[in-house]
Amino acid sequence: MTNITNSLPFIKRYQPTLGSGVKKLQPTITRMEKLTIKATKQTPKITFNPNGHLKMEGRAFPENAAAFFDPLIGYISGLNAEHIVLDIYLEYINTASSKKLLQLLQLVDDCEEIKSAVVNWHYEEGDEDSIETAEIYMESLDRIRFTFNECADIYL
Repeated sequence: MTNITNSLPFIKRYQPTLGSGVKKLQPTITRMEKLTIKATKQTPKITFNPNGHLKMEGRAFPENAAAFFDPLIGYISGLNAEHIVLDIYLEYINTASSKKLLQLLQLVDDCEEIKSAVVNWHYEEGDEDSIETAEIYMESLDRIRFTFNECADIYL
């Protein structure tokens, strides 16, 4: 199995020092960095914190969904948090991105180290398609709890 953390820029590896004259080899410690991706016209703004608070906002219809979402899935696979909160504010998500988002959520759902996970699904007033998308995700997952938050206008 490939160690995905070796190729991801948001995971920092460092060798702790013990002082001069110490010859014992110390294990490498891995520390997660905050992952921030600026929004584009086709991709959402991403803010993933090592403390387990993850935020996605905007539109998700990149030309290559795998290229956009696979690093996010890699970040989740390296996350060391017992409690995850994912705030999702998506104005639009295409089919390919929807599949990758579900893959990300399934990774969280299947991880035994994660004790609790909540998706706060934010949607614009009257956006039935957004609610339906979230409900499909919810039915596909066993442990993640969903909350639905209607907003007057979240896509300014």
